[in-house]
Amino acid sequence: MSSNLSVTSQSFFIKSKLILFSLAIILFFFAFCVKANAQVTVNITSDLNNVCSGTDVTLTANASSGTAPYTYLWDNAAETTDNILVSPSTTTTYKVVVTDADDNVDSATITITVKQPTFSSFSISACESYLWRGTTYSTSGAKLYDTLNVAGCDSTITLNLTITSSPNAGDISGTTDICSNGTTTLSTTGTGGSWSSVSTGVATVDASGVVTAVSAGATTIRYIVTGTGGCANDTASTVVTVTAETSAGTLSGTQAICSTGSTTFTSSVSGGVWSSGTEAVATIDGSTGVITIVSAGSSIMTYVVAGTGGCANDTATRTVTITLAPDAGNISGTTALCSNGTTTLSTTGTGGSWSSVSTGVATIDGSGVVTPVSAGTSTIRYIVTGTGGCANDTASTVVTVTAAPSAGTISGADSICVNGTTTFSTNGNAGGNWFSDN
Repeated sequence: MSSNLSVTSQSFFIKSKLILFSLAIILFFFAFCVKANAQVTVNITSDLNNVCSGTDVTLTANASSGTAPYTYLWDNAAETTDNILVSPSTTTTYKVVVTDADDNVDSATITITVKQPTFSSFSISACESYLWRGTTYSTSGAKLYDTLNVAGCDSTITLNLTITSSPNAGDISGTTDICSNGTTTLSTTGTGGSWSSVSTGVATVDASGVVTAVSAGATTIRYIVTGTGGCANDTASTVVTVTAETSAGTLSGTQAICSTGSTTFTSSVSGGVWSSGTEAVATIDGSTGVITIVSAGSSIMTYVVAGTGGCANDTATRTVTITLAPDAGNISGTTALCSNGTTTLSTTGTGGSWSSVSTGVATIDGSGVVTPVSAGTSTIRYIVTGTGGCANDTASTVVTVTAAPSAGTISGADSICVNGTTTFSTNGNAGGNWFSDN
């Protein structure tokens, strides 16, 4: 049994050797045949594969196998060397064809990826100047900035810059204190703007700068020039104060006065000053309005309240008329008269009229003639009527009327004996005296 196993092992070993020998012979002849018929091969290498447009790139064709020498033909470069220099502007695939001495041919390709430069632009409007990329520009125009883009290639950024000058509202001038019934015109050294009033309930302003008062108070008047191109608006302003119109008020006080009297003028508005137009007739206290009479006549009294805040003075007038006091004078003439007589009275006064208080005692006519009526007394008056605020003036005297004496009618015997007597009597007033002519 063991002898059979030994024979079998030896037989397997011998067969294995024969197989390995056979394989060696086959590989030898295969290698010889391959060498005898080897084809040329080529590949392309590059010093750069990703480049920016216009960058120089060296391409190298690496030939192997085949039979040297080799010939090269670059199909899109018309070059016949193994090294060529190219400057592609876009991504380009290059191909080389290699031929060996046995006319064996091989080819290879390589693609050079080209990254493009970038160009961009934007526009900016700025006021007076603009700072960009570390540079301050004060003029309009295209401003260029060269840099590298994200691909590492040249990049040009163009700034289209417009520089605008700042607006100038200027300085406002003109009267800023006005009366509530007035206007004022403002002006400015600026141009191109518009006027406006903050408080139109106090004053308005038109496009020409004419300010019209509305009511008392204060308002800010503005002149605004609108900014453009990135410039802010520019504003000039001033305050206009509107003062209520001045009023001298309503005057009062007695206007017609007697030369012996007095009067005081007043106004519904205080703070004014009085003056007299004709001081030869009357003067007036400037603050109290008390009038002092000088002579008969008329004078215009003026009351002036000074205007403020652009308002003119306001004036009110009132006329005072001075009339001389009437003068009845002094009565003269006989004041004691008989009931059957008359008397004439006179006076130093003029323009008056006579009257009797007791016309049952005596009457008096326009000429001053007193006519008795009966015994008694009566006050005779001479009255001059007052005018222009003057009271009547009266002069008076008392007239006494005495009844006329009466001897009466004598009675008694008017024939008597030479040696006789008789007694006469009378119905006349007692107190008489008897006398005889013989």
